[in-house]
Amino acid sequence: MKISKKPFLGIVLIALSFNITAQEGIGTSTPHTSAALDVESTSKGILFPRMTKSERDAISSPADGLTIYCKNCGAEGNGELQTYNGSSWIGHNDFVPASGGTFNGNVGIGMENNSADLTVHGKVNTKTLTISGLSDIPSNTTTINNVSNGYTYFLGNGSEGTIIGTYTGGSRVRFSEKEKFLWFETNGVERMRIDSLGRVGIGTTPLFALHIDAKDKGSSSYTAKFENSKTDDNIYNILLFTQGASGTAEGYLGTGGSNVLNAAFKKSFVVGTKNNTPLVLNTHDSERMRIDALGNVGIGTTETFSKKFYVNGLAGGTNLWSSNSDQRWKKEIKTLDNSLDKISALRGVSYQWKRDEFPDKNFSEGTQIGVIAQEIESLFPELVSEDNEGYKSVSYSNLVAPLIEAVKELKQQNEEFRLQNESQQVLIETLQKEIEEIKKQ
Repeated sequence: MKISKKPFLGIVLIALSFNITAQEGIGTSTPHTSAALDVESTSKGILFPRMTKSERDAISSPADGLTIYCKNCGAEGNGELQTYNGSSWIGHNDFVPASGGTFNGNVGIGMENNSADLTVHGKVNTKTLTISGLSDIPSNTTTINNVSNGYTYFLGNGSEGTIIGTYTGGSRVRFSEKEKFLWFETNGVERMRIDSLGRVGIGTTPLFALHIDAKDKGSSSYTAKFENSKTDDNIYNILLFTQGASGTAEGYLGTGGSNVLNAAFKKSFVVGTKNNTPLVLNTHDSERMRIDALGNVGIGTTETFSKKFYVNGLAGGTNLWSSNSDQRWKKEIKTLDNSLDKISALRGVSYQWKRDEFPDKNFSEGTQIGVIAQEIESLFPELVSEDNEGYKSVSYSNLVAPLIEAVKELKQQNEEFRLQNESQQVLIETLQKEIEEIKKQ
């Protein structure tokens, strides 16, 4: 039986047409269902059209997705596979896969001609960017050129640590992993450093939590300024000093506006403490003066002995000490009596202080004169006070009052004696006359 050649050829053409419109497999009889062309080989590859850059650019109206191999393109001109994206040719040379690997060559993002390892033109959003294998500022350096202001910035890592800064302005931040510090530079000179203990040094290597060297402060008289530039009249500008342990002193210094709630700060500079602790002034690393929590002042002592003002040592001045004594402030005023007898019962004594036994009292050397507190207390208890250790003191100035009354009593007695003497003198003169008359008889 003969088969007609024309119908058989038609059947073959129909079959070939069916395969072409479906999928093609080269090296496989089962092309993948998602591929229009599936090529399998373990010994050969696919060759895209190979051409030079000028030949590539001569292609008229390239279609989106058109792929060629440009023989003299790429960062080093060694050739790369490129695809047209509708406006420019994009290279596919040596990118690192997401799972890791190494990229060799220069990369330009948003631009074609780049001489650096990585050049980005446009915005960059990234969580982590690691760059290595790259020298001037540190040994491994990445630069960023800001066309708008003309500055060149860099980020790098070298023998001096990680550095962020500018080439042109000399402003840098350095991170030293070896020495564990962070430092800041301006104009190529270190200005501030934070060491591994968290100590901050400005103009110096820090030895304290905050260490400032004012050698470069310029012509200003001040080393630092704490400013509150707001113009409100009800705000403070205060530095607070605290200790970590509970119950320790809290101190502050600062100023306040004219309408702040704390009256002490109104247009004033205040130094003080917040809790029940004294304010102490030292010279030569030794305490010289203190104000306790009640406002009592002690000079030359660590105690004020509940007195508003206590001086441990010799005090003096060019003017008299003045005490309030206006009658309008007083009541139940009584004149002292028997003052002469009481004053007569007192002893005026000379003595020397027990300096060896009480060195902290700063007693004066040499012979002193005065009274004994216990003897005064028995006659004038109002003039004697006792401190919290049981030691007594005398208000010498208040002895003036009984002395005044004693002098007045003594004057009265003298006046009485004078009148009595005058009366006796008259009597004597009368008797003498009578005696003279008797002698004449």
